Amino acid sequence: MYAISSWLLAVSIGPNSIVDPNALVDLGFATNGAPDPTTVLIGAGTERLGAAWGDAALLLFGTSLFAALISFHNAVARYVFSLGRERILPRTMGRVHPRTGAPYVGSVCQTILAGVVLLVFALSKEDPVLTLFTWLTNLGALGVILLLTLASFAVVRFFQRHPEFGEGMFSRSIAPLVAGICLAAIFIVALLNFNVLITGATGAPLDEKAVILPAIVIGGALAGALLGLWLKSNKPEVYAGIGEGGSHD
Repeated sequence: MYAISSWLLAVSIGPNSIVDPNALVDLGFATNGAPDPTTVLIGAGTERLGAAWGDAALLLFGTSLFAALISFHNAVARYVFSLGRERILPRTMGRVHPRTGAPYVGSVCQTILAGVVLLVFALSKEDPVLTLFTWLTNLGALGVILLLTLASFAVVRFFQRHPEFGEGMFSRSIAPLVAGICLAAIFIVALLNFNVLITGATGAPLDEKAVILPAIVIGGALAGALLGLWLKSNKPEVYAGIGEGGSHD
């Protein structure tokens, strides 16, 4: 669905225009004079289907982003809560509200983190759509691809160590291995073309953003792996409890 809809959208404004920043500006798909691919869908739809469709699409786009932000906030808050509950982070992080049971400490931590990121972009006077939204959504997508890749290979390893579950060869080895290889290839392609993703220009040269931003994801993954190895060696009881639910206050 994503591939076909993206192809149809590209065809609607022209295959050459969709990859040409100057053509996007000439066609009006720009923000503050800079090419902005995020405006293509609503702009092209308004031109062909009318202002009512454009207004409805803009409203749905805004509300969908709000819903996504809530879901991301909740996911991060729950991860902080789980890590605190299992003593990877300070135990305070694993507290829940006595009345609602909500992981309020994790929620507050995520709110502060998001506020700091917003403040940094606001103080630097960067465009919120072309930098904050574009950079971080692509960075998040890169992180998700990496997680899916590692999870696919982890499935293979898990069933090698636990054959007693009785899964067939396809489920325990072939499917996750093929998925892991394909996802790894996608990750490498996205990583090598990250500057294209954050600028929308196919000829975008390699710059510091295309190195620093992916390094945050890869560095975080390596730091997590090193922490896991350290816990396994120095705090085996904590390591054994990862994913087991722990206890909370």
